[in-house]
Amino acid sequence: METNALQTRWPDGDEGKWRELAKAFHFEPGLIYLNSGSEGSLPLEMQSILTQAMRHWASSPSQAFFDDVNLNSKQLANRSRMAKFVGADPADLVLTDNTTMGLAMVLLGLPNKGPCEIITTQQDHFSMYSPLSILAERQGVKIIEVSLPIPAKSSEDIVQIFRKAITPNTRAICFSHINYAVGLRMPVREICNLARERNILSLVDGAHALGMLDLNLRELGPDFYAASGHKWLNGPPGTGILYIRDAETNPWGLQPIVSERAMDVGNGLTIADALQARANLNGPAFYTLARTAEFFEGIGKSTIERRILQLSAEVEREAVAHWGQGSVFSPSHQAEDGALCCGLTAFVPSRNYALAYDATRMQQIAQRLVNEFGLWVLCTATPGPDGGRGPQINALRVSTHIYNFPDQIGRLFAVLQDIA
Repeated sequence: METNALQTRWPDGDEGKWRELAKAFHFEPGLIYLNSGSEGSLPLEMQSILTQAMRHWASSPSQAFFDDVNLNSKQLANRSRMAKFVGADPADLVLTDNTTMGLAMVLLGLPNKGPCEIITTQQDHFSMYSPLSILAERQGVKIIEVSLPIPAKSSEDIVQIFRKAITPNTRAICFSHINYAVGLRMPVREICNLARERNILSLVDGAHALGMLDLNLRELGPDFYAASGHKWLNGPPGTGILYIRDAETNPWGLQPIVSERAMDVGNGLTIADALQARANLNGPAFYTLARTAEFFEGIGKSTIERRILQLSAEVEREAVAHWGQGSVFSPSHQAEDGALCCGLTAFVPSRNYALAYDATRMQQIAQRLVNEFGLWVLCTATPGPDGGRGPQINALRVSTHIYNFPDQIGRLFAVLQDIA
């Protein structure tokens, strides 16, 4: 297998090395990109790999589809590469189009067994709510939405919220590893342990964790984990993973709702293999995703996580210096429980914190940042910690990645000081 050109270890504090690494990516001149939480940037080397794989597919279609080890429809090689990256058994991994597909595969593939309640949060993503709404409408499943504190300060408090919501009819706990709106990094291991103790299924939306955090899914212990390849891992669009714990035995009886081999599950075919059997897949994109994961491994997953957190801590420091701690809705890096922090930082650019309830004004600020100053951040909205009774909280969400730098963060806040 080829070796990535930048496959080396990068010192955490060497800005020169990080500047050199950033050359692996290309952005439009003048653009300061602080929105990897929506879409990452495929490295230049990976663009070449994707192009070469597409050309091979076009020049020898049937050979690529049936026989090519990297491109064929079973995707065993790329599933193995991605499993290594996330700390999973290859037999437990399915390559998907995105997180949305993975969540739907699980929630809509579970057999209905009598009275059923599913716990989720009021701060989850629409990709979770959509299949849950179908279950509620078609099967009468009761959806319990718990409210999380903003900003959250304690892992144990979060676990206790879920513990209190459990009833004898609770069948599943579904939540995001990282809250997309305010950047709360959930205590996944503790919540999954709680679920397992009560014989409750755990499903995690890992859209923002893959590529941001040093993942080990075996250690985290979810029953199911869906993630996207196009965000923090900077893979091609239309790529993702679904982890199924103990796929060979399929303990939750998951049925393959998207498959050409559903009838063969249990007859020599595992649930993971059945969900992978979706006819003609985008083999070139999946191969490029796996190569991008190897690129990240070459830098060092823990090194990447530390760098991302260092930069997000800088965003928090700037926001607090300008507008006070109350302006920040993400967990604080200065808090006793720093494990709740991640690479997403959400804040309101004002000491008038009521600005967070003015969606129009916050969206206008985000639009001015990109249109006039080339600073791309996202305006997010989420129910407040009052159980959704009040108006939504709107915030500017900054994503800090390995191609970002402290001076870019400084530029963002200098502009916000003038326009907000």
